[in-house]
Order: sequence, then structure tokens, then C-alpha cells
Amino acid sequence: DAVSALHRFLDMGIESFLIASSVLAVVGQRLVRRICPSCKANYTPTAEELAALTPGRVAVLAPAPLLPALGAALAERGLDPVDPRDPRSEGLAAALVLLPSDEANGLEFDGVVVAEPALIAAGDGGEGEPTTRGLRTLYVALTRPTRRLAVVHSLPLPIGLAQERSPAHF
Repeated sequence: DAVSALHRFLDMGIESFLIASSVLAVVGQRLVRRICPSCKANYTPTAEELAALTPGRVAVLAPAPLLPALGAALAERGLDPVDPRDPRSEGLAAALVLLPSDEANGLEFDGVVVAEPALIAAGDGGEGEPTTRGLRTLYVALTRPTRRLAVVHSLPLPIGLAQERSPAHF
């Protein structure tokens, strides 16, 4: 829930002055939607569901080594992700951008998908325990959306995001 998000950021080692500058973005959104393990299933939204979404700019933020595979997977599904660093592209004005998580500081998007937060938290190497720099990068990635945030992962979530809850589904 949004109230405990501040404590989770502190538990992750994020400096309080960084949290203070982003409180409005945190309080107004749910950080990670959790689905109980027995309810998990692959899901592909219908065309009607996709059409009902409010248009806006979406960013997929991930560790740099994952970007080629993510870009290929998105293109395979008919989406056209843009690398905003490419001078021949639409840049940050594109509807869907694919960007390394460590280059999202100062940017804002209507929706953000954060991919593999454990690798982001581990920092430059992308393996091992979370580092201070990696946790700061993850914090920045999690606070880039103005409307919607999704976190996708195959690895265990870093401490603070992987908070165990009662069997309630949300």
C-alpha cells in the first residue's frame, strides 16, 4: 500500500532526501501489484481492453543488457518501441520508449514498466546483492510514472518490494 511505500524505500537504503522530493508521486500510486502465487497465469489483453486504456507515453525501463531482447519481444507483438537516444527516432515524444533504467533520471511518463528490478538493484554488474547505486537507480525508475506503474520480473524481487502479505489478492 502507498503508506508503507515510504518505509520500504528507507528499508531499501534510499536516502530520505530523495524520498522527500518524490512523495507526491509515491502516495498517489500503488508501487507493485501483487498476485498470489496460486492465481498467477499468463494473460494477453483483448483489443477492447487495449483500446480502453488512456493514451499516453509509456516507457519500458530495464537493465541495458536486456534491452535488445525486450525490444525484439515488443516488436514481435506488433509494438514499435523507440530508443529515444537514437537521433533518427521520435525521441521521448514516442508513444513507447525502451530505455536503460539508469538513464531515466529526470524523465516522466504516463506509464512505466520496470523490468527485472533485482538486476537494476544489483547495479552495473546486474548480478549479486543490491548496491546503493543500484537501489537509487531502481528508486528513480519506480518514480517515473504519473499514472501507471507495472513491475515485471522472473527473479526474486529486492527486499522492500517483495513484502509478504496475507492471502488477500490485489
